[in-house]
Amino acid sequence: MRDRAWVHPVLIGCCDDGFHRMMTAWRSQMTEVGMWALLHQANVEWEGEWINARYLVSGHRTNPWSQEATLKVIEPGEIIGCDSDLIGPYGYASDVSRTWLSSGRPTDRQHRLYAESFEHVQANIEMYRPGVSFLELMERNYRLPQASTSKCSVPMRTASALRTSGQSSSTHTSRTSRRAMEGP
Repeated sequence: MRDRAWVHPVLIGCCDDGFHRMMTAWRSQMTEVGMWALLHQANVEWEGEWINARYLVSGHRTNPWSQEATLKVIEPGEIIGCDSDLIGPYGYASDVSRTWLSSGRPTDRQHRLYAESFEHVQANIEMYRPGVSFLELMERNYRLPQASTSKCSVPMRTASALRTSGQSSSTHTSRTSRRAMEGP
């Protein structure tokens, strides 16, 4: 069987190229769809196959996640989030997520939210180890400060609420995902 170690640099190169194009291309009046098209263009030029979804959002549309790009104009200083979700060269998937600012320097609020997010991820990473159940992770996960979650559009439920209602965490996730995709 042929060694496939050569595929990894090509696949990552394709995705990195697409993100580089998007991160350096912002200009006045650029839309989310216009920016996402740069990722698609890179994938096609690297002989990639397709992209599963147009997950690129900006500003207030970054929460809830899993919304597709629209004709919304990306404003100066807005945060942009993108999930590549692409099937690149040789049919290999590359699912990379990145966030960045359209222009300028982060505001104090953006700095604070980044610090809270980083702390959240680091605290939860420490809990992952063999034998830990999803229910344990849900019960012990890092709780964001109330101020950070007060504007969350997707209802957040605790493990104990799921246990009481008889739902599994996977049922909750799929229902939450459907609500996020369907919108208000």
